[in-house]
Amino acid sequence: MQELTGSEPLSLEEEYANQVSWQEDETKLTFIILDHSLGDTPTMAGDVNLFLTEHEDEEGKYVAELEIMIAEPRSRRKGLAKEVLQLFMCYACREIERLALFTAKIGDTNVPSLELFKGLGLAFHKHMAVFMQTELRLVVDAQTRQRLEQYWQSTNARIGPSDDVEGF
Repeated sequence: MQELTGSEPLSLEEEYANQVSWQEDETKLTFIILDHSLGDTPTMAGDVNLFLTEHEDEEGKYVAELEIMIAEPRSRRKGLAKEVLQLFMCYACREIERLALFTAKIGDTNVPSLELFKGLGLAFHKHMAVFMQTELRLVVDAQTRQRLEQYWQSTNARIGPSDDVEGF
């Protein structure tokens, strides 16, 4: 899992510091993914993250780097990651007015994630051999915003604070 997500093991103290950082940093956004198909109560299946940076070529515009992890094995290969990413991307378009670009950096051996992001419209940008990663990008234009908004409207999507869900 760490190889696929490009993550490192953390001590408990490092994990706590990481949580505080995510809560206080306006350039990071994370949502917990709940799978309602695994029983009577929602089960935490993973998370989806966004890292916001200034666009290198367009002053006043932003780039959103996307990451997703479906950690719960029973929640994989069911379309959950695709659904969550589409909703998350729409949410980002709604909330970040000057969003110009989505990007994802995927490990070369993580073929399912490469296919997932390509299926969402992100296209090859560059290969980073030193990191064994491929960067995919999607320009956030009117057409992208409209497609994502149409998807949102076609679902019963609801994004809310964790205290909206009993037990979480």
